[in-house]
Amino acid sequence: MCQNESLAGSNAELAQDLRREVYQLMSQGQTDEQIVDFLVARYSEFVLYDPPLRPSTYLLWFGPFVLLLIAAVILIYSVSKRSRSPETQLTEEQQVHIERLLGDATPPKDESR
Repeated sequence: MCQNESLAGSNAELAQDLRREVYQLMSQGQTDEQIVDFLVARYSEFVLYDPPLRPSTYLLWFGPFVLLLIAAVILIYSVSKRSRSPETQLTEEQQVHIERLLGDATPPKDESR
């Protein structure tokens, strides 16, 4: 709901609920560490703005880089495949037609010289 935003900076409904819950826990006299532990136990480490590097969070940390790497490999493969493909060969009829079209487009020669 509020990815890449802190709890204080998000306007998502979930963030508003979490702010109320944090306020209630603070009112009960719980420490910051106790509040974070409660939220992690209830919502998992995905609730943290900066989750720790653990096997359960590898996807969060390395997922974007893996997707970027896959995109780069696909791009390189596409470009190299395109550069290796043979150029299009025209039939003799097509070549004569093109020469005729280009011949009509060239300005007439000045024969006075």
